[in-house]
Amino acid sequence: MRRLGRYLEGRKLRVALMLLVATGNAAAQTGGWLLVRDAIDNGIRAGDKRHLTVVVAIYLAVAAAGWILQAALIRGLAGIGQRMVLGLRRDLFDHLTGLSLRYFSQQKAGWIIARLTSDVDAVSDVLSQGMPTLVSNVVLLPAAITALLIADWRLGLVVFAIVPPALVLTRWFQRVSHVALVETRNRIAAVTAQIAESVAGMAVVQAFNRERRFQAQFDELNQANLSQNAYTQKIMSVFFPSIELLGVVATVSVLYAGERLLAHHTLTIGTLITALYLLQLVFQPLQELSDVYGQLQSGAAAMVKIASILDEEPEVRDRDGAKPLVGIAGNLEVDRVVFAYGEEPVLHGLSLSVPAGGCLALVGESGGGKSTLARLVGRFYDPDEGAVRVDGHDLRGVRLRSYRRQLGVVLQDPFLFSGTIASNIRLGSEIPDERVRAAAEAVHARTSASPSRTRPTRRCRRRPRRWVSTASPLASQGDSTTRCARAAPASPPASDS
Repeated sequence: MRRLGRYLEGRKLRVALMLLVATGNAAAQTGGWLLVRDAIDNGIRAGDKRHLTVVVAIYLAVAAAGWILQAALIRGLAGIGQRMVLGLRRDLFDHLTGLSLRYFSQQKAGWIIARLTSDVDAVSDVLSQGMPTLVSNVVLLPAAITALLIADWRLGLVVFAIVPPALVLTRWFQRVSHVALVETRNRIAAVTAQIAESVAGMAVVQAFNRERRFQAQFDELNQANLSQNAYTQKIMSVFFPSIELLGVVATVSVLYAGERLLAHHTLTIGTLITALYLLQLVFQPLQELSDVYGQLQSGAAAMVKIASILDEEPEVRDRDGAKPLVGIAGNLEVDRVVFAYGEEPVLHGLSLSVPAGGCLALVGESGGGKSTLARLVGRFYDPDEGAVRVDGHDLRGVRLRSYRRQLGVVLQDPFLFSGTIASNIRLGSEIPDERVRAAAEAVHARTSASPSRTRPTRRCRRRPRRWVSTASPLASQGDSTTRCARAAPASPPASDS
């Protein structure tokens, strides 16, 4: 959880102010019961109505101030927590989009989705809900103990006898629950990964009649998740009731000691009543901290998983001294390239040259390295040996964004984002409507939007039946003409030849 400290930059003054607010709130809660003692002993028992009226008025003012401070504390800490989560989500997504393709090919999509959703939500729960409870009770606990000692130090010592067992129990819970909650996050990620892969490959699952097999795999993972969650809840079912039991033991001990002191006339009834309520303020933070502790442990376990993504370094990135590539002519040279996804090379010393404005067609069996070469040209990977040069520049020595900004790519696997055809051609860029239409015309992207005419095209240059408005919703996830049009605005200018 220490990694979250970086998101407090620029908010430390506000955090310090919230700590002051929490201190004032704790003082209001504990001070109120000291006023109750004074009202009972010096007002009710003494029959002094004027003194009682003054104490009651002060008590109401203190209670109102405590209510205001509590509301400000909850709202302030929740706001800080949500801004921290906002920064975490932004950094996580930004870092994820900057990782190389090798990372995504080696990691399950569902595992990544679990990090971005359920794990971030667990951290969000801690920061928006758990943090106000944590801060207020961490400040309230010592304040309540101090007030109890002020009320009567002898009754305060009785409470201190209960503290060591509570600390031992808390340490045990911290050690055991952390391991259990980390494993729980792993089981949740496994279930999410199975769902994501099954949905993404549903056509294959149904085509090969594998529904029951995938259902069996899902049931197995789901059952493992159930078992792990049951084990985690078993740990919590031991810890939380034990803390409550210690509170009951402390209350009985104070009542017994108070009865003995009252019998010897060394304790007033107002002090005993105040001590009992202050004792509740001592164990209320312990119980609430116990509740939030499980949430903290779950958030910490989720943060471990999130950190595993943030610690991942992109394999393909700008090197020191990389220079921008301006105005690509289009001369491509592949010089003795060797590349392997694992141990076995896919390309073995491949060399070829394509002049500016030229065209290269790669034909071969599946797994022969055709797509791999295209990925190397787009610098989605770097070669293990040799070099890929554009206009004489080794791609490893140029700035990646300046190169890809001039590169038009039509992927082998069709993928359209939800939205309109125009938004898919723009792909987040500020491209005017005229250029969007020109790009569509350049590749003859005139597919009918009618549901009966949305079959995936085999070629980008298919003869149209009628024009499609660039604002029409996407009708087919396999429209390759849209993929071609997407590349047109970013493509380098074609040679006159």
